Amino acid sequence: MQPAASWPDKAAQPHSQDSGLCVRVFFPTDRFGSISSKARCVH
Repeated sequence: MQPAASWPDKAAQPHSQDSGLCVRVFFPTDRFGSISSKARCVH
């Protein structure tokens, strides 16, 4: 798990609009060689 300081955006900050735990997961794509981001919210 990378520290929040190294993240490109403010994904580390909690979403006030959501009562659950929201985290953004970054994973490299082998086909395009780029970084894709997905936001996951657990209630």
